[in-house]
Amino acid sequence: WKPIYHKVQELFPAYKDISLEEFYVEINHIRNGFIRCDSDEVTYAFHIILRYELEKELISGRLSVSDLPAAWNAKMQEYLKITPKNDAEGILQDMHWSDGSFGYFPTYALGNIYDGMFRQVILCQCLV
Repeated sequence: WKPIYHKVQELFPAYKDISLEEFYVEINHIRNGFIRCDSDEVTYAFHIILRYELEKELISGRLSVSDLPAAWNAKMQEYLKITPKNDAEGILQDMHWSDGSFGYFPTYALGNIYDGMFRQVILCQCLV
């Protein structure tokens, strides 16, 4: 952010009064949350791992559909130290399984890796 934050402040005047240090601390704040799409870049990976592990268990037959909500809650507690209050906040928050989209969650991890690679290339181009 050091080489480009001044440009961010020019393009977004609301950031003019926010120091680079304040900005950096806020965007790197880790927040354990129930909803994958609202997660920070660290805990997002745990959401993906949780789903991937449950999918493997479900597809292999080691976990039944009726046991999924409890398994979900246990993994949320294990990985993020939080437990959903209900299934809407937990296992039912994504449409993927209900619409038959299995084996999809690992692609989100790939997206994060690609994003980091793209960012590196873009940042290098900005510095040239």
